[in-house]
Amino acid sequence: MLQTKPTPVSVDAQPSRREPLDLDELRRTLLVVAEYLVAALTPAPPEPPKPIILPDAPPPEYVTSREIAARINVNKTTLYRWVEAGKFPRPAIRLGTQQPRWRMSDYLAWEEARKTESDKPC
Repeated sequence: MLQTKPTPVSVDAQPSRREPLDLDELRRTLLVVAEYLVAALTPAPPEPPKPIILPDAPPPEYVTSREIAARINVNKTTLYRWVEAGKFPRPAIRLGTQQPRWRMSDYLAWEEARKTESDKPC
């Protein structure tokens, strides 16, 4: 085996000295690194849910007085007057004293009858 001679080291040699730390530069560097880490580790915001559109959704089984009044473009009070006068069907159910509901089928039948009445000659 070949033997090599160790390199002589001077006993008087002093270790190299670093320049003094610039605290402002260190602070700026740490801020840049911290901003990068926050941006990299922050999850992206979730996408808003897409609305579900049903092409031929069936109409609701029961409707409120507000919904019916909006469909035929009258006030709710007028709708209740028509019910009392027998010009409009009575509610099918009541959810308490202030919440009447009509069957959609009853409303559609009334609407058809109203259209056929308007088609009759005078």
